[in-house]
Amino acid sequence: MQGKYKVHEVMERNIIVASKQNSILYCSKVMAKNKIGCVVIVEEHRVVGIITEQDILRKVVACELDPKHTCVEKVMSRNIVFVESLIELQSAIQLMGNNQIKHLPVIDNGELVGLVTSKDIVAIEPLLIEYLKFNNSVDRNNFEC
Repeated sequence: MQGKYKVHEVMERNIIVASKQNSILYCSKVMAKNKIGCVVIVEEHRVVGIITEQDILRKVVACELDPKHTCVEKVMSRNIVFVESLIELQSAIQLMGNNQIKHLPVIDNGELVGLVTSKDIVAIEPLLIEYLKFNNSVDRNNFEC
């Protein structure tokens, strides 16, 4: 696999973004309509967070928050792990596995240019699923209701 693909060759370029002031309900509807698992949160053309299906399940539904009146800022993941488009896909896969993430924003020169997901990786090389196994000892957000 080493050297076979670069991130820019497999990333999704049409990224759905939202504002941190948007409601969880709004983002959920956007995800459902577009059949995607996350929305990247952007403020003044800068990535400031990401909201995923898991965030909604664990931080909204499980905590019994009202998705209509809960803004994204309250539950989005803020510590964004990202890659640049020219790195080797193998490095991106290792980063995803080490950080227990399924969605990896691609940022070049401070600008969001794409998104790599575990589904993108498995679609091009099914055997790479092994590299995406997550280390369960990582505490992603230390979030409590």
